[in-house]
Amino acid sequence: MAEQHATTVGVGLRFPKSANVFMSYKRVDRTPVQNLRKHLLAHGIQTWIDVEDLEYGSHTETEIRSAIRQCDGLMLYITKNTLKRGFIWDVEIPTAVTRQVGEPDFKIIPIFREGIKPPLVKRFCEKNAYNFIGEFNGPLSEISDEEIAKKTLRTVWARRLRRLEKAEVDLATYEPWIHFQTFERAPNLPPFGPDLTLDWEQFYGTEGNYDYPNEEVWDALLLPGLRDVKHLLSNHNIKTVHATLQTRLSAALAIGYAVRQTANLRFLFEREGVSNWTVDPLTVDASTETPLKIEYTPADSSTAIIECPLKQPTKSALTRARSSLPLPDQCHHLVFTSVHGVGPMAVASPEEEVAMVRQIRDEMIRLKGLSGVNHFHIFMAGPQELAASLGFHLNTFSNVSIYEYTNNSYVHGYTIK
Repeated sequence: MAEQHATTVGVGLRFPKSANVFMSYKRVDRTPVQNLRKHLLAHGIQTWIDVEDLEYGSHTETEIRSAIRQCDGLMLYITKNTLKRGFIWDVEIPTAVTRQVGEPDFKIIPIFREGIKPPLVKRFCEKNAYNFIGEFNGPLSEISDEEIAKKTLRTVWARRLRRLEKAEVDLATYEPWIHFQTFERAPNLPPFGPDLTLDWEQFYGTEGNYDYPNEEVWDALLLPGLRDVKHLLSNHNIKTVHATLQTRLSAALAIGYAVRQTANLRFLFEREGVSNWTVDPLTVDASTETPLKIEYTPADSSTAIIECPLKQPTKSALTRARSSLPLPDQCHHLVFTSVHGVGPMAVASPEEEVAMVRQIRDEMIRLKGLSGVNHFHIFMAGPQELAASLGFHLNTFSNVSIYEYTNNSYVHGYTIK
């Protein structure tokens, strides 16, 4: 199949879609497959979930064949339920094998569960004239869903790099694009996809019914996925990553904290739909610009409230939050407001956004060193890129709780420990 790439935009080569795999499974195994899918999404791998027991010749069968021909790999979830004649073996696997003949780097990834071993699958194939088992690549069994997601990430990323090489892209200077989202993407985006999309929608609920991941979800899914993506890029000698955010503010801050700079990897946060808006949270600049006005109320306390009402006034929401949260009666209280006032123009430029982050960070360092503050509560109504950039600068802090303004209230989203 001929490679089709979107035109080059900005940096590197833009593919029509993010890295993705087709998941083939029996409907009775839907629950464990969905659990595995969560790990894949947390690792930036989009998934195509098929519908089981289709009628041959249906429109959906055509769609499934098309999806397999366009994905980066096919993952076959094998249990005792899978070893029965039907759509998987008659349609999905043959389509994948046919594609693999023309594209040897296309992977068929079997996941063996319930004690199923390759010899048993081979006998099933031979008995039913399904002579495809020899085409499988790297069977995975008796390992965790997280490890499967990590290995799959490496597999699809390696294929992506080979496609770049075929397109004569200089991998030494390639700068990939990663998109983070906790709600549905805007419809007016360019007709090409990021290299990786970390889709956390199902962890945050839907519009009007937002939820927030608990500590277990962060520790078991989201943070491991972020770390593995960062390590993957570092290990491939990627120097610069362009990141776009369509996330809740708490997720943006956590993302910045988790992917903060390693020895050889730099993240640039770009505002989608706004040209020339790139925020480098680690820009070295001698500027003494102070775009934030600061109001400080001291207290005899080891707890501090950092209030950042940039996009909208939130004083009443903070008052309500303080009455319902387990906060001490006395807290250091810092209020940061833009010199441009409260509203959509509170942050005038990327450079100003970086300067704001530095002001907030420096005041937190001062409170930690001079006043012994050991727990910060950040209440923010501001841009996602600012929250992510601030996360980059919190690696020397512990016990930082982030609250975001939504529906006229502050909601706790994440705590760095």
